[in-house]
Amino acid sequence: MTDLRENSPSYTLPMPLNPPGGQASALTPESAMLVAERDTRVEIERKAAHIRRCTVAELQAAPNIAEVLAEYARESSLKELGPTSPQWATYRTLEAAGVFHPIAAFEGARLCGFILPIVVVLPHYGVLAATIESYFVPQADRTKNIGIKLLRAAEELARGLGAKALLLSAPVGGALARLMPALKYRHSNEVFVRALA
Repeated sequence: MTDLRENSPSYTLPMPLNPPGGQASALTPESAMLVAERDTRVEIERKAAHIRRCTVAELQAAPNIAEVLAEYARESSLKELGPTSPQWATYRTLEAAGVFHPIAAFEGARLCGFILPIVVVLPHYGVLAATIESYFVPQADRTKNIGIKLLRAAEELARGLGAKALLLSAPVGGALARLMPALKYRHSNEVFVRALA
C-alpha cells in the first residue's frame, strides 16, 4: 500500500482538478481524494485561529472586542461587582511593569479568545506563580480547541518565566470547572464573594 502522508517520500500532491486553461486533468480516484483533502486542509489552515502573545493595545483594537467582552460578561460576571468595565490603562500599567502577559487567538484580525496571565511572586510563598486574571473563548469558537490551546500557551509562558504553578478560577458549575480536572488541574480552593456596597 502506498504511504500518502505528507512527510513520506512517496507523497506527491496531484495537480488541481481544474488546472489553469480549463482542461480537466485525468486523476485517479485516489489522486482526486488527495486533492480534496489538500484543499480542505488549506481551507482549515486559512481559517484556523493563530494563538500568540499580544499586547493590550492589540486586544483593545480587535474589531470584535466589544462583542467578545459582552458575551464574557453575560457568562461570567459577578453581580456583586456590577457591570464589567475593562480598565485598559490598568492593563497597560501591568504590562509595562512586566507582570501582565496577554495571549490571544486571532483569525485574521478577529479575536477568538484570550487568556490573561499575571505572573508575580506570591508574598506568602515567596515563589513566582501565574494567576489567570481573565480567560474566555466565545461560544462560536469553542469547537476549535482554542480554549485548551490558550491554556497550554499560558502554561508554557509561565513555565518559561520561572513560575512554580498556574492558578485560575472558573464559574461554579460551568464548562471550564468541569474540564479542569481532565487537564490535570487540582480543585484546590473555593472562591466566595459578598457585596459590600
